[in-house]
Amino acid sequence: MALPAFSQVHYRKSPLRLVIAQVRFPVLLRFGEKAIVAELEGALRNEYPITTVEQQVNVQLGSEQPSIANATLYRFANVEASWSVVLGDTALTLESRVYTNIDDLISRFQRASTAAARAFAISASQRIGLRYINEFRFPQFDSLGSWRSQFNPNLGGRADAQFDEPAESMLQHFQVSRSDGTFSVRHGFLRGTTVLFPSEAVPPNSPFYLLDLDYFEERSRSMDIEGMAQQLRAFNDTIYRFFRWTMTERLHHALEPDNANGR
Repeated sequence: MALPAFSQVHYRKSPLRLVIAQVRFPVLLRFGEKAIVAELEGALRNEYPITTVEQQVNVQLGSEQPSIANATLYRFANVEASWSVVLGDTALTLESRVYTNIDDLISRFQRASTAAARAFAISASQRIGLRYINEFRFPQFDSLGSWRSQFNPNLGGRADAQFDEPAESMLQHFQVSRSDGTFSVRHGFLRGTTVLFPSEAVPPNSPFYLLDLDYFEERSRSMDIEGMAQQLRAFNDTIYRFFRWTMTERLHHALEPDNANGR
């Protein structure tokens, strides 16, 4: 792998908007049984005492008439709404808005996955993934040109340079298949936010640079929670190395790194 190794640090001005760890599994046929959901709620109550039911609308486009399906999600959140466990009939997702380090994330993921596996007798998984959504915001950087100087010039192309007018937005995506999974990167100059939180009264509306890093593997296997934890840790190592590689030293120091072990 061409990426250099970097010591992981904690950033006092972290650009992280949301961190997601997720396991997907075959459909839970007993997902609608309230007694089982109540059992899971009880197991998670000490860490995530706030339970809500959400409806997700999925639209599938194809050659025929588009199909629309509603999916029920159970969200178990802490009081501050900074950590959530979201259960659907095919996935369990851990979401963090106050991420500090991979050890804490993996420990929480193991506890939530274990509780769900016991309640619903989940014996197999089909996908494991880890995602970091970074939104870099500095008032002095309000254009694509100003942000480009903060990142490794090898990160993206300069198609916008063919125009006299400044680019109002830009988004690029690339994906790499590796021996242990798929690494997906979305990055670009945008305004507003890519993640909306219901508890956030006024979402950000300023220009920002997006660096959305997603590492996942799709493979059917037994529900090996310890094995998934090791895989998440390996994903995290590669994600951090890429994250750090993208930034100039100037941007790295602007985020105020300290000596604590971060991502």
